[in-house]
Parts: sequence; structure tokens; C-alpha cells
Amino acid sequence: MKSLPRFVPAPAVAWLIAWPGFRLKSSGLRGGVSHLAATPLRDDPEMGRVFRPHYELTYEKLKSYGFDPHAEVLDALEVL
Repeated sequence: MKSLPRFVPAPAVAWLIAWPGFRLKSSGLRGGVSHLAATPLRDDPEMGRVFRPHYELTYEKLKSYGFDPHAEVLDALEVL
């Protein structure tokens, strides 16, 4: 029977990945630019399992916006 490989626990890391696309006006060619950010979460390993924003939209806040589908954007604009 084969033994299973051993895995060394690593510090939790938050990965943020984006691919903003673009289209050139003259040629119509399309493309994108990949963005990647990795943030080690050494001070709070729990954040490696649940990535929480700095400002959460609570039920009370959502209610204050009248359950608007754009409540997250409205809340972000208020924070800015």
C-alpha cells in the first residue's frame, strides 16, 4: 500500500484575482490584464478561512437602504 504524501501547513493567504478587459477602438482587438494580490494572514489565521471586508453590510444597514439591490455600492460610497 502506498503512503500518502505529507503536507506541511502553510500560513493562511488571501488571494485576490482580477482580469479587467479592454477593447481597442480602431482595430476592435480585445485583451485583458491579469492582476493578482496575495496577502499573508499571519496575525489572524481565521481570516484564511473566511475573508471578511473591513466594512461589512449588516442587516440593519441593508434595511436602512430599503433593501436596495445596490446597497453595497451605496454603503461603499458612504464610507468613502
